Amino acid sequence: MKTDKKIIYAVQRIRTPKLDMFFRVFTHIAEYGIAWMVTAAICFLFAETRLLGMQLGVALFLCVVIGEVFIKPSVRRKRPFVNDPSVKVVVHKPKDFSCPSGHSSSCFACATVFLFFDWRIAVPLYLFACAIAFSRVYLFVHYPSDVLGGAILGFFCGLVAYFACAYFVGIYGQLEPFGWEGFSFLPLQGEEIFSSAEIFFENFSFSV
Repeated sequence: MKTDKKIIYAVQRIRTPKLDMFFRVFTHIAEYGIAWMVTAAICFLFAETRLLGMQLGVALFLCVVIGEVFIKPSVRRKRPFVNDPSVKVVVHKPKDFSCPSGHSSSCFACATVFLFFDWRIAVPLYLFACAIAFSRVYLFVHYPSDVLGGAILGFFCGLVAYFACAYFVGIYGQLEPFGWEGFSFLPLQGEEIFSSAEIFFENFSFSV
């Protein structure tokens, strides 16, 4: 907690009116995960990226359920501006609890999904996620450990979404069993990804 406070107040010392304006606009890109939901919906419309859209949607859903529904009400951590009202906040003050950061979890979840799709896209998305996480600390709406927790949650949600959807598509290959006749993914795409998931777990072992 002491380290958290030292970092967030150190960040407050670099604030300027121009940076305030920049981060106030920048942080809204990830507001409520809307940009990611639109991206997932667009990807889902096309056969070439349908699986990717499905994975992004599931990753976001997991972030909301785990982070917003379960963790936040359980941890019940107050926002920085609640604990210290003297610091100026230039964005809308969220009314929910602070830990974990929803902005961070959604960004890192989607970046992780893209990591398996194309690492050349994932790298700038991870940088973007880090910038969003920093903006939440800069704007005094999250502690550093909130955004760190959000990043970790997002990474694992992205990982679970990727392999869960790969498993789903690897079994069915299309959505005909659910009454959506002709609504297919790329031929063998799910099967190939499901095979890659098996190879991943076969060659990756945890040492205790």
